[in-house]
Amino acid sequence: MADYILTDQDNLPRSAVDQWNANIAAIKVVKDIEAEGRDATPEEQAVLARYSGFGNSAFSQAFSNRPTNKAWGERGRELKALVTPEEHRSIRESRLNAFYTTPEVIQSMWGGLMEMGAGDLKNPVVLEPSAVL
Repeated sequence: MADYILTDQDNLPRSAVDQWNANIAAIKVVKDIEAEGRDATPEEQAVLARYSGFGNSAFSQAFSNRPTNKAWGERGRELKALVTPEEHRSIRESRLNAFYTTPEVIQSMWGGLMEMGAGDLKNPVVLEPSAVL
């Protein structure tokens, strides 16, 4: 399987609802490829690349036992139906330390690296798995 290279054309989700929907789509892809015992296709890799985790505080109502927001409560029920109880517990418990980095911070950090000479490196590779552009 080839590495997936994220580009501007991936159009990563920005709103909380779009991030949530992208996360659900990614979980569905993982469930499919695990059930079929195969690698992800390039199209599936693009879906997986949009996963940002569940650390966004806007998702709180989806994890509430008594959500006051009906739409987020429904999203939470959808997630719970999609994953095993153990997976749901893991997702819920990871929320306290599941962060994503905003595009502004990423751009500033990359700008600083460029000023320090990173642009002179041949094929620099940077991994920031919690970045959301």
